[in-house]
Amino acid sequence: MFISPQFVSDNLPVQLVLPDLNQAKALFAIIANHRDDLKPWMAWVTTVKSIEDEEAFLLNSQQQMYKQKLFLLTICVEGSPAGVITLYDLDFPNHHGKVSYWLSPQYQGHGIASRCLERVLAYAFNQLHLHKLQVWADAFNYKAQHVAQRMGFEHEATMKEELFFNDRYHDMEVFCYVNLAQNV
Repeated sequence: MFISPQFVSDNLPVQLVLPDLNQAKALFAIIANHRDDLKPWMAWVTTVKSIEDEEAFLLNSQQQMYKQKLFLLTICVEGSPAGVITLYDLDFPNHHGKVSYWLSPQYQGHGIASRCLERVLAYAFNQLHLHKLQVWADAFNYKAQHVAQRMGFEHEATMKEELFFNDRYHDMEVFCYVNLAQNV
């Protein structure tokens, strides 16, 4: 079981918590209020049109966690949901996966995403025994790329026209972190 003690980032109390349907209203409010900020980088933003859509996402995430397909945590700042960080595409036989994150624009620039990523990396390597994690970020999402680089991820590849959303193709930058301390 993942347990994240509260930590402080730039004087803001932060905690990573397991997803709960009670978080849907707050997460949906962030998405609805910051849709224009999130939409350029995340294809899923246009599909979340109601609290019920967010509830369905959280329920599906819980089910996928039970099946060990992904590991999702809600980022809570000052006691309220402010974003999400997710381990996904988990490939346990080959010891790798991907990590993604999004955070309400009002909390960006405080080191929160980096500190959350640091904790999820520790969990992925020490508890799940993964060897390699990737972050895929839109080629123009410099904030997400900067978080990955700050945490020691190295640029691995550019995937040209990898995703199609918002009526255009998006290049994706792939960043990789290999746990060199782990011997299999």
